[in-house]
Amino acid sequence: MDKATLLYRGEPLWSRQLKVFRELKPETIWASARSVPAWAREVDEVILDEPPSRGPLSGIAAALFRVKTSHLLVLGIDLPNMTAEHLRQLVSTIQPGRGVIPVKECRFESVCAIYAREAVVAAQECLAGENLSLQYFANELVRQKLVASREIKRTEERLYLNLNTPADLQANLAGTYCVVPYNE
Repeated sequence: MDKATLLYRGEPLWSRQLKVFRELKPETIWASARSVPAWAREVDEVILDEPPSRGPLSGIAAALFRVKTSHLLVLGIDLPNMTAEHLRQLVSTIQPGRGVIPVKECRFESVCAIYAREAVVAAQECLAGENLSLQYFANELVRQKLVASREIKRTEERLYLNLNTPADLQANLAGTYCVVPYNE
């Protein structure tokens, strides 16, 4: 099952995220995926992972390889509460050659981040290695000063609700909780 098609409050997750991106008025909206999704016609382009797909890092690396702008805004399909306003706040913190990754309790939110184009080398090096964890990748970017970390405020925590499975969706609805090129 493609989690992008999960319905959240009556709307597919992919549709919710596209609305958020469109509010930002980017020149281009890409979808990063292992294969072309059924809803691909709704984006400007689908960037496929280089085989073999090695998880979310593959998608971020592929998009960073293609980006021509200074930064790449990444938003995971499974963060249905994210807002354009919050993403604008993140954008306001980037610097030339340096992106931003939100963090809570030492855990990076790498699929809601802004990466500088220069992060492509680190992404490719991580893909070539054995540790494909986005946490490892984020730590490498911090070490190389290619991103700044931004602490997630308590009032922002709901924006980072992550829905990975139908069970997560059902738990959320019951009341319990869990890719755009950008020029600076």
